[in-house]
Amino acid sequence: VKTITVNEGTTTIEHNAFAGTNKLSTVNLPNSLAVIEKNTFSYNVLGMATKKITINYAGTMDEWKKMLANSKSVDKDNAEWHNGLGNGTKVICSDGYFELDRGWTGVGGYDWEEHPN
Repeated sequence: VKTITVNEGTTTIEHNAFAGTNKLSTVNLPNSLAVIEKNTFSYNVLGMATKKITINYAGTMDEWKKMLANSKSVDKDNAEWHNGLGNGTKVICSDGYFELDRGWTGVGGYDWEEHPN
């Protein structure tokens, strides 16, 4: 699987939803999304493997941030939705994009740069 499109009306992406999709390069997410659960993109048990993908989100950058804030309440293990993603991964919104400039290193966290239009 290289591309996944989640239908409009979907509100939750479940834990490990895209785990094991080693060839995944593009994910299209609807504006209706309210929650992304932990380890969505991990593809091994520890979530240490990294992959660069493009996530197209139908909403704005502010809507993306609000949705992620809602997602934090789901995360009881301090695992993040983006575990497993690598440098250069982008979340493209209708008014700009976020780019991961430091992916999983085994020690640190993740740094997302904001690029508004």
